[in-house]
Amino acid sequence: MSIREAFASAGSLWEQQPGLLRTIVCADEQPAVLRVDGVIRLDHEHNEVRLVADYDVSATISEGFPTDVPQLIVRNPDPSGFYPHAYEDGRLCLGVDGEMSLILARADNPLEAFFEEIVMPNLYAVEFFRRYRTMPFDDRSHGEVGVLEFYREFFNMDRDRAVLELLRIAAGKEGFRRRNRCPCGSGRQLGSCHAGAVEALRYNVGKNVLLSDCGIATSALGLTKALGAKDATRARLKGHRTHP
Repeated sequence: MSIREAFASAGSLWEQQPGLLRTIVCADEQPAVLRVDGVIRLDHEHNEVRLVADYDVSATISEGFPTDVPQLIVRNPDPSGFYPHAYEDGRLCLGVDGEMSLILARADNPLEAFFEEIVMPNLYAVEFFRRYRTMPFDDRSHGEVGVLEFYREFFNMDRDRAVLELLRIAAGKEGFRRRNRCPCGSGRQLGSCHAGAVEALRYNVGKNVLLSDCGIATSALGLTKALGAKDATRARLKGHRTHP
C-alpha cells in the first residue's frame, strides 16, 4: 500500500478524528511519508469503564507501512513522567512488532486498524494508569521477556527453545521443510503441526521484523535462564512494550 493509498482509504478515520492533521511529505529523492499530527479524541471502553480524553499526538507513516509499524509520540499530556511504557521523548511502546504487523496485515484498512486497534487501546491504558495508577489489561512482562511471551502465546506452547526454533524457521534462519519433525515435540511433521502458524508469520510479517523479534526472543531466553522470569522482567523494566 502506497502512502497516498493509505491516506485516501482512511476517510472514516479522518471524519471521526477531525483534530488530526494529515500531511504527505515528499523530500528530495526520498520516499514519501504521511505525517499525522494533532489532537486525537480517546473515547474507549473496557470492562464497563469508559474513558474520554484528548491527546496531542504525532505519528509518521512510511512507505514500508504496514510492514513497518509507525511510532507514536504523545506530546500532551506527556506520559513519560508517569507511564511505565513510555520513553523519555514521549514515544509509547505500542506492542510487539510481530504482533502489530499481524494485526495490520489482516486488516481491511491497515491505517484505520493502526489507530483503532493499536493506538486507542494504548491511549486507554495511558489514561487509565494516569487516573488509577494501575494497568487496565492483563499485561505481559516488559521488554525482551514480553516479546518471548507473545510468541509462546502465538505458537501455543511454553517450551521456550521450541518457540525460538519455530520463530527462526519463520524468519528464514532455519530451513522450512514441511516433512521435518516439528520442533514442538509432538512427534508430528511440521506440515501437519505448526506449519500454519509459521506460514502466517512468513506471509504477513516482514522478514526484518521477524529477525529483530527473533534476536530479542533469543536474548530473553538467556535472561530467563540466567536470572529467572521475575528478575528478567525487572531488568528490562523500561524496555519494549507489549501489546495490550
